[in-house]
Amino acid sequence: MDRLLKQCCCFSIMASVFLGPVYAGERMIVKKYDKKEIGSGVYLNEIFNDANEKEVSRGFRISVTETGEYYLSAWAQGLPGTSWNVILDESNSNVGYLELMKNGWQVGIIGTPGSKLIPKAIRLSSGIHTIKFRDDGPGIPDVELLKFGKDEEDALIDETPFRKNLERIMMQSKDSAFNSNDNLVTSQPDYADAQPLVEPDEPYYDYDPNYHKVFNYTFRRSFYLYLN
Repeated sequence: MDRLLKQCCCFSIMASVFLGPVYAGERMIVKKYDKKEIGSGVYLNEIFNDANEKEVSRGFRISVTETGEYYLSAWAQGLPGTSWNVILDESNSNVGYLELMKNGWQVGIIGTPGSKLIPKAIRLSSGIHTIKFRDDGPGIPDVELLKFGKDEEDALIDETPFRKNLERIMMQSKDSAFNSNDNLVTSQPDYADAQPLVEPDEPYYDYDPNYHKVFNYTFRRSFYLYLN
């Protein structure tokens, strides 16, 4: 989990990378696991995307070793105020909601809506189950990881490794930008040294004062619904 959170670091400039499409009526396997434990005797078998003409979902196929009440948290990203239905199995039973409270990657606890999301335990019998995060689309809910627990605290994903790694990367970037031995960046761009990107008679003739400038970036992995 620590390794996964480090790999999910996001920085200051975002560009979208579309990995779809997901065709209506088809299930797309994102990743398979050999019973990866995700808390309290619950194991992850598969992550998949599902879609039909009305809705899209990110699904998790899990194995539960012991019947009981489980709290659940998710590692996800999106815009503040985004809320997804949490669906258990193929009965389309809505067992809660995941609501995002800020921009970027974050931990969200599954619960019931209100002035503040109230954590809610989900009853799971021993055996195979699917947990789906459902939306109207076209973007499929960007949920990367789940964690189960017998109480709220035990179910929370620890995002400390991610935050520390993000802070380290940001500090390294600042050091690179302002202390570069190659003097590629200054606090004020030198417009006198700016070079044209194209020939003056081209329609896109322009100067780029930030050429060779060090900057932070990230990408967002997106799946989307495609209808013929």
